[in-house]
Amino acid sequence: MGPYLLLVTGQIVVFSFFFSKTLKRKENKDQILFIILFCCSLGLISKLIIQFSNSAVNFEYGISSTIGFSTFAFLYSKHIFSQKPIRRVELICFSLPFFSTAIIFMIELLFNKGIAHYQGLAKAIDFYVFNFRRFILAICFLGNIYLLVKYWDSVKKRARTNEIGLALSFICYNFFLCFLISSSLLFKPFDYQFILYLGLASSSIIVLLIVYFRFVNPYRDSLGLSVQTASRLSGDMRKTNEEKYQKNSAKIEGLRPLVAQIDELMIKEQPFLNPEFAHSDLAKSLSISNHDLSIILNNLMDSNFYQYINSKRVSYFIAHAHRIVQEDQNILNLAYESGFQSKSTFNKYFKMETGQSPTEFLKEKVSKIS
Repeated sequence: MGPYLLLVTGQIVVFSFFFSKTLKRKENKDQILFIILFCCSLGLISKLIIQFSNSAVNFEYGISSTIGFSTFAFLYSKHIFSQKPIRRVELICFSLPFFSTAIIFMIELLFNKGIAHYQGLAKAIDFYVFNFRRFILAICFLGNIYLLVKYWDSVKKRARTNEIGLALSFICYNFFLCFLISSSLLFKPFDYQFILYLGLASSSIIVLLIVYFRFVNPYRDSLGLSVQTASRLSGDMRKTNEEKYQKNSAKIEGLRPLVAQIDELMIKEQPFLNPEFAHSDLAKSLSISNHDLSIILNNLMDSNFYQYINSKRVSYFIAHAHRIVQEDQNILNLAYESGFQSKSTFNKYFKMETGQSPTEFLKEKVSKIS
C-alpha cells in the first residue's frame, strides 16, 4: 500500500508543478502534454503495483488519470485547432476535476472510518465518485466534437501534421473511453479487475500516443533526412554528380530550359503549399523522370528538392508575414499554411534562409513599421 500512496501523491505533486508552470506561459501546449504524460505514467506504475501486489484499493476513490487526460486533452485540442493560447481561467476551470479527485482521495484516506457514521455524506461522496468520471468524459467528448466542427477547415489543411494527429487521436480515444464506461453500466457493480485493466490500458495507450506523435514521429525523418544530414548528402550528391555528369554536359544543357519552367510552376500553382508535395510530384508535373529532376536541381540550381521547396515556403511566409503583424495572427498557423509540417522544420529552414529566427524577423518588421 505504501508504494501506491507514494505514487498517488507523486501524481498530485507533478500535476501541481506543471500546472503552475503552464499558468505562466502563453504558448503552453508542451506543458499540457507533460501534465498528461507524467500523470498517466505515474498512474500506470501505481496500477501495476496494485496488480502485482494484489492490494485491495478502491479505484473509485483514487486519483483519476482518466479525468486528468480527458480535461487536458480537450485543452490541448482546443489550442492546436484554434492556434490560440489557452487562457488562465480555462486552465484553472479544467484542472478542478482532477483536484477534486485528489480531495476525495485525501478524505477517504484520512477519514475513512469517520465517514461511515455520516450516511448522508457517505452517499453524497459515493454518488459523486461513481458518476463524476462518466460526466467529465461525456462533457469533454461533446466539447471535442464542437471543436472539430468549428475548426474543421483549419484541421483539414493541417491534417498530416503531428500536432493535429495527436489531437485527433486524443478525441478518438476519449470516444473509446466513453464507450467502455457506458458499456460497463450494464454490468453493475463494477468488476474490480475490469477497472484495473481499463486503467492499465488507458494509461499505456495515452503515454504511447504522446511519445509517438511528440517525440518519435517528428524526428523519424532525422534518421536519414535531417537538415544536417540532408546538407551532407546534398554535398556528397553534388560531388558524385559532378564526376558522373562532367562527360555528359550536353544532357545537362538540354535540361536547362526546365529551370525557368520550374520557377514558373512555383509562381503560378504554388504546389509547395501542399505539405505532402514530393520529389516525384514535381517530376510528374514537368513530365520528366525523377533522375532528370535530380540533375536539374543538383547541377543547374545548386540545391536539392527539400532545400528548394522549403526555401519557397519560407519566401511565401515572408511575403505574408504582414498578416501576423496587422491581423494579430499566429506564427505557426501561417507556417502550416506555407506548407511546413512541423515547427522544428519551419524554424530550421527559416533560419537557414534568413539568418534569423521567425520571432527575430517579426520583431524587426514591427520596429520598421512603427
